[in-house]
Amino acid sequence: MLEKDPNVKVTKFNYKKYPSYVKNWMEYRFKALILAEAIRDHSNVWWIDAHTRWKTPKPLETFYGELAQCKKDPDCDKESSLMMFINSSHSNFAVLNTGLLDYFPTYGLDTLKKNEKGLQLSAMFVYLARTPFTLEILKCHDNYPNRLSEYRKFRHTLCALEEKCMNPPNSKLKCDVIPSWDAYAGCFRYDQSSLNILMFNAFRNHNHYFMNVGELSRTYNHY
Repeated sequence: MLEKDPNVKVTKFNYKKYPSYVKNWMEYRFKALILAEAIRDHSNVWWIDAHTRWKTPKPLETFYGELAQCKKDPDCDKESSLMMFINSSHSNFAVLNTGLLDYFPTYGLDTLKKNEKGLQLSAMFVYLARTPFTLEILKCHDNYPNRLSEYRKFRHTLCALEEKCMNPPNSKLKCDVIPSWDAYAGCFRYDQSSLNILMFNAFRNHNHYFMNVGELSRTYNHY
């Protein structure tokens, strides 16, 4: 149906040019790589998982209108050119395989356990504008300040290409218990965890890159 729509261009992802483990679809590396390819070619990019429904009337007008209003408001805390929209209803810590921290050291696990600043946001619905900040998050820059360690240079795209970064040892998608806040649920969120840790490291508060853009739904439940 999409291919027959004159307003839609369908592009096939060429996974063969990447390491063989990129084809392990349940590790979700392809999402980071497609984002990098898309932001290379387009100044504004929306990632929307196939099972996601955006129900707000005229949703694009709503989003861009809120962004424009925010720019005029000195008290607005939305400071990011990469925005996320869906509350995962659990903390980053609850689904964090700490092997990821070998590549992305963070400022402390306590904040990652709390709803106030360390909420994990879903990677199934993301907006990106091509800015220096967005490019820093998605890929490696040699001149990025080395604040924590040499591994701080790793970015979301490179994590997808590094076998043990986006799939640390003992990772699994299915949780032992429903994820909540200060207890590890025995599971990992792959690209979602990678992106959330990078964004948290940049802002230390998810509210700077979390927006409510109306009614969203999905066609199945995760748990």
